[in-house]
Amino acid sequence: MCLILGLNAIVGQGFKRFIWRKRPYQFQPPRAFLLEVAIQQQRSSSFTSRVVTTGTTMAYALLMHSRNMTLLSLWAIALLVLAIYLATSVSRVHFGLIYPSDCLLSLIPIVLIMLLYTLINSRLSKGDPVPLTNPLTLNNYYFSELATHKFWLTLSIGTIIFIGLTSYPIEFWRKTLFMFGTLLGYMLFRQLNLSPSEGNGQKKIEIGTLIGKGPLQLVVYTYLVLNFMVIFVVNTLLGRRTGHLLSIIIRTVFFLAIVAETASVLTAVRLIAVQ
Repeated sequence: MCLILGLNAIVGQGFKRFIWRKRPYQFQPPRAFLLEVAIQQQRSSSFTSRVVTTGTTMAYALLMHSRNMTLLSLWAIALLVLAIYLATSVSRVHFGLIYPSDCLLSLIPIVLIMLLYTLINSRLSKGDPVPLTNPLTLNNYYFSELATHKFWLTLSIGTIIFIGLTSYPIEFWRKTLFMFGTLLGYMLFRQLNLSPSEGNGQKKIEIGTLIGKGPLQLVVYTYLVLNFMVIFVVNTLLGRRTGHLLSIIIRTVFFLAIVAETASVLTAVRLIAVQ
């Protein structure tokens, strides 16, 4: 997820940041009581479509996690990704937020992100396999990595870069809170329903093995939904009531705290599920 998220931030938003185009509704003269909103919206660019790019590439990343690819499954993935691309494009054009040409030109960052994701992911998967005998082993492996110096150094550098790219005057990724809202469904599905394990000497994806079945899964799912809803609401309020740099710092710390809390809850649930 971090890989496809980073590629969307750098490649997808890069086109949108440096190639400016007014949205369709910005040419309409605003009424007096909408003047302030209209002035704020003048900073919004329609090229390229962030929703179309992110939605299509996220679907591709999720579907490509299957290990045993057949020709039929590749065609099915291609058709599903194309359907998501067309659906998001039609919805954005229908609401008057972008032009049809923006959707067509969004294919440039989409294809570039997919190629980079496939290349980098294939190279990363060639490393030493992680011992994935069960969710408990998987959990112990990752939490042992949390104690290493390399992890905290990477986390610190990543946080500094995140704050820098979203601060004035760079503002590389201005709508971070909306992007996290777009990723909500993807992140929850992956955390709750996809668990890598070993089978016949190869890693594969098993559905529903991470936290088990029944009421326990529903409780944890509801908990995570509420957590990410709180993140979205707090980010929105911070963006309106505080300075830009202070807002970015607070929302970054808040987001990391929520992630740590969620990880601890998932740890407890996994321990219960495997007993």
